[in-house]
This record gives sequence, C-alpha cells and structure tokens, in this order.
Amino acid sequence: MSGKTEASRLLSEGKELIKKGDYEKAEKMFSEALKKFTKEDNNRGVAESETHLGIALQYQGKLKQAKEHLERALKLHEDLDYKPGISRVYTNLGNINLLTSKDFEKSLELHQKALNIAREAEDLEGEARALTNIGYVQFRQQKLDEALDTLNEALKIANKAKDDYIRAVALSNIGIILFNMKRYDEALEKHKEVAEIFEKWGNKKRLAIEHRQIGLILEKQNRYDEAAEHYQISQKLYDETGQKSEKKMVKSMLDAVKTRKRECPSCKTIILVPELKYCPICNKDL
Repeated sequence: MSGKTEASRLLSEGKELIKKGDYEKAEKMFSEALKKFTKEDNNRGVAESETHLGIALQYQGKLKQAKEHLERALKLHEDLDYKPGISRVYTNLGNINLLTSKDFEKSLELHQKALNIAREAEDLEGEARALTNIGYVQFRQQKLDEALDTLNEALKIANKAKDDYIRAVALSNIGIILFNMKRYDEALEKHKEVAEIFEKWGNKKRLAIEHRQIGLILEKQNRYDEAAEHYQISQKLYDETGQKSEKKMVKSMLDAVKTRKRECPSCKTIILVPELKYCPICNKDL
C-alpha cells in the first residue's frame, strides 16, 4: 500500500470513528494521517488532517489545542482556495468561541462567514452545517422561533446533501427547542429519529444523550414507566462509555421518576407521597 493510500485510509477511518463517538482513537488516526501527508508534501491532505484533528480535539474538550490545529488548517485551505474547507473551519471556530467565551455575536459572525463561503462554493454540506450551528446559537439566545426556522432550513439542506451526521445534529437541536416550547409529541418524534441514527453507527455517547432526552419528554407527559426505561438505557450507556458524572445524573433522574408514580405491590393502590414506606390502604410495606 502506498503512503498516499495509507494516509487517505487513516483520514477516512478517523471520520468514521467521529461518527461512532470514539474521539480519542479518531485523534490518533488524524495525527498519523497528518504525519504521512506532511511527508508526502500533500498540502490538501495536511489541511484536511489538521481540520479533523481539531474537530476530534474539540469533541474531547481540548479546546486550546483544537483551535491551534483549526487555525493552521484555515491558512492551508485559504492558500489552496478550497472554500468547503474554509467554511468548515470557520464554523468549528465559531463553536469553540461559544464554548470558551459565550460570545454569541462573535460565534454568529464566524458561522455566518462559514455560511456565506459555503453558499458561494455551492457546498450543501457546509451550508447545512453552518445553519445548524447558527440555529443552536439562536437557541442559546432564547430566540426559539428564529432558531427553529433556521434549523428546519438546515435539515432540509442536510437531507438534500444526504449528510446523516448534520441531519442528526439538526434534528436533535430541533427536538430540544420543541421540548422548550412544550411541544412534547413533536420533540419525542425528533429524538427517536436521532436515536435510530446514532444506534446504527454505534455512537453510545450520543445515544445516551438521546435516551436521556426521550426519558425527560416522557416524564413531562406523565408516562413514568416509559421514562424510567429510557433513563435506564441512558444510565447503562453512560456506564459503558465511562462517563461517571453523567451516569450519576441520570441515576438521580431515574430515582426521581420512580417516586412520581408508585404502585402498592399488594393492592395496586397508586402511592403519590414519595416518603411513604407502607400502603395507606392495606398497610403493606412498599
């Protein structure tokens, strides 16, 4: 296998690992691809590797390192005049800016720049990605109607581009906004659709989030038994991925939902008082 083919393989495998949520392994793949592309003097490959290495680091919360790689990628993409690459870097820099400074206007400025460049290049994936991130910032600004319109536009373009990852992120954000609008049936539909995508990819980290959100929606609908089932799935996934604090949080949610509706195992009376240790009707222990 030639060096070029090996570098391209590493880059492709890293991208698949991102979809699966294995960000540490993806980081290693992109680092190896970067070394090989650099040795080949393949600037396009170097730019792509730097971009995706920055993304893998961003997902791990290594924001300073991520920004350094993305800024190097931006310069390379600009030198190559590769607009889809430039657009992708700008929107990721917008994400990092939001995480580090919570400067909504600056983040929107970077995402808008990404959107304009993607549209100029007729890059549907870039356009959908930028719109998804703009919609998320608008949500954080509590501009719910505006955010929902933006995300629905992003979803439409992501479907046209046949990009399931951007589609999943847009759907998940739409679900969260619908939840905040108390449009629970619609929100549930969106999150179930997202869960199917991440389950297909084996992305346990993102799947845990979706099951947690589904449980929360069901709880709001007073569907306590169903909510508990999804919290249990989420808790198990968090345990499998070693996310201890998230597992603890979902356990608290599960414990709380169990007290919302308890049934006496003896006479089937519904127990509405969480502190009760015995059934007030038949006096049996609970």
